[in-house]
Formats: sequence, C-alpha cells, structure tokens
Amino acid sequence: MQLSIVIVNYKVKFFLEQCLHSLRKAGRNLDHEIWVVDNHSDDGSREWLEPLFPEVKFVWNSENKGFAKANNQVLDHLRGKHILFLNPDTILSELVLTQCLTFLNEHPKVGAVGVKMVDGRGNFLWESKRSFPTASVSFFKMIGLTAMFPRSSTFAKYHLGNLDENANHEVDILSGAFMMLRKEVLDKIGGFDERFFMYGEDIDLSYRIKQAGWQNYYLGKANIIHFKGESTRKGEINYQRRFYGAMKEFYKKHFGRKHAGLSGFFIMLAIEFRSLISVISQFFSNISKEKETPGLKLISRCMIVGRKSESEEFVRELKSVGVEIKTIDFADPGGQVTNNQFSGALDINTLLAGSRPNQVVFYIGEFGYTYMMDQLKGVPSSIGIRIHARGSKSVISSSSSAGKGESYAI
Repeated sequence: MQLSIVIVNYKVKFFLEQCLHSLRKAGRNLDHEIWVVDNHSDDGSREWLEPLFPEVKFVWNSENKGFAKANNQVLDHLRGKHILFLNPDTILSELVLTQCLTFLNEHPKVGAVGVKMVDGRGNFLWESKRSFPTASVSFFKMIGLTAMFPRSSTFAKYHLGNLDENANHEVDILSGAFMMLRKEVLDKIGGFDERFFMYGEDIDLSYRIKQAGWQNYYLGKANIIHFKGESTRKGEINYQRRFYGAMKEFYKKHFGRKHAGLSGFFIMLAIEFRSLISVISQFFSNISKEKETPGLKLISRCMIVGRKSESEEFVRELKSVGVEIKTIDFADPGGQVTNNQFSGALDINTLLAGSRPNQVVFYIGEFGYTYMMDQLKGVPSSIGIRIHARGSKSVISSSSSAGKGESYAI
C-alpha cells in the first residue's frame, strides 16, 4: 500500500466531513487507507461521519487522549509505505498527495515533507515552514523582531521568512497539520512524544527526523487549506497556555543541557513573558470581539461557483432545510478536467463582474479544490466565502486564521 492517512478528530465533524471529501478526490488513483481517531467528541461525530464514509477506519476513544497519543494509537496497524498525519480542519488539492509521494520517491534522503498551507481566504500560513527554536531564534520571536522584519534571514528565521513560499526548500520543522513521512523513518525514531498533549509534538518529531540523518522538505507547489482556527482554537486563552507550555517542554528536552546557565534562564523567562502577554491580549480581544457574521439563513445575495447542473441540486437542499436566499447567481467557471486537474476556467474576478453578492459558495463537484484554492485571494474581503462538496451534508467557512470558523448542517 502506498499511503496510510491518520486524522485525529475533536469536535469538528463538519470540517472533517469536508476534509474527507477532498481526500476522496486527492486519493482517487492511490492505494491508500484512512484512519480517523476521535478523542471523545460529544458533537455527534460518530453518528454523522460513519454512515457517510464507509471506507474510513474509525477509532472512537472514551476520553480525550491528546494529539500525540491518539496518533500513536494506530501506528502499529498502518500498512502504508508512507504515512500522512493530517488535521481534520484541512482541505487538500487534488494533486497534493501525488506531489508529495513523487517527491519522496525521487529523493531517498528526504524523510518527511510538508506543504504550502493557506487559510480560508487564501492567505499564506507562515508556520508551513519553520526553523528550530534555538536560543537566538526564540529570542527574536519572543521580543517581536520576527513580526517587524518578516523577510529577514536573521530576525525571521523562526518562520524562515527569507525563503520563497512558492518554491521547495529543505527546512527544520514541518507542521503537524500535514506531515507525510516514510514509514521506515517512524520505525526507526518512533512516533510522537506523548509528553506533548497538544502543540509542540510536530516540532519534536521534525527534530528527531533530522537527528536520525533524514531531511525535512517544504514543497511550495503542493497546496492545502488549513482553517487552523478550528482544531487549534487559537482564539481561546487555553490555546495560549498550552502552546507556550509546549515550547517550554521542547526547549527543556532538546536544549536544556546546552543552555543550562544564564542564557537558558533568559529564554525560559522570555517564553513565560510572551505567554503572559498573549493571554492578556487574547482576553481583551475576546471581550471586544465583534458579533459573528450572519448564518446561511440570512443571506440576501449568494453566488454559487460551480457547474450549474450540479449546484442547482445544492439550492434545492438549502431550501429543504428552510434556508431562504433572496437572490442566487450561478457562476459556471467553464474549463475542463484533465488528469484530475481543472484548467481553462474563468477566474473569480471575471465571475464577480456585474454581481455584488455578500456570500460566495464554492460548490465542489466536477470542478475541484485546486481551482478554488487559486481563486480564494481574489474574493474581496467584504464577501464571505463558503465551501460545500457535492454529496456532503454541511457547509463550512472561515474568515481568518485566528478566528473560529463557521459550519452548518444542511
């Protein structure tokens, strides 16, 4: 078998549903298996997902074991030559799995690969490629110089901001939201360190891959959407505590002896200070947070981007659950599908000409995810973006990488 895919789910059934639909397209011509380990979700994930995806192997935990332990739980059962650890709040382009497998097959010294991640509006996510958080790298990050000079090879080394995000690069750290490894690498170094309940486990695994003599590579032409605000709940204060707690754990494990003196003390102090500032900042941000945008039932004008013959079915589904849309524009992008890739289509700016919708729904049927990802940044910020795959029972959206996304059953 070419590939085993492992997803840890926790209370994001609608986002996971859309993720699994994208996997159906991306894995269409691959010999693969999909495992979903659920960490005791109480949102009806089992009843919702099992009937929709009979091909998926589900594991239903009776407690929240955390990200690292839940992934490790199924490692001995995986049959793939390669293993993909994937977040549930992601959507894959049709070609991304093939791109990663091809790169690994052509570069035997590469142990793991990651991809270019964008948020729900097409904005690049800097954590797609990172450097190890050494003393100097961590210090520049903590005091804000990384944010001030995001393209500096010195001050922005944390996110490797000087490297072109659209090209391939050897990097130190890959994101656990999408990390594809050779199984032989995991057999040699072991799985995730279970001391990391959530956050930091991908940094630790990346570090151990390089320690074992393998390379980590970032692929700038392989794309996914990572909504990020869902599985990480970045807007919650608890996220800030766990994230910076994981940074302290990683630093103590790998750099503690090397920087046991005064420099180590200042690094730990900087992490504590940064954690405190983040918690305070997030507290006031939550207080002043604007009211959530209206749901589907309040749409006054909607543009559905997709094949009209397919998206008309979607409109009937909306009406069947009581959604009223005053005006609907059908925008067929044209183009054709060749080798699972959509080409020759109209761009979103052309489709929006003469129309002023307050919502754009990308209907994923014959036309696919790669086209949508190419068009996300072209949608004006005043227009909401929603995503629905043919055959799914939900709609998802996200306005930014920091905020909580939205999801609806239909």
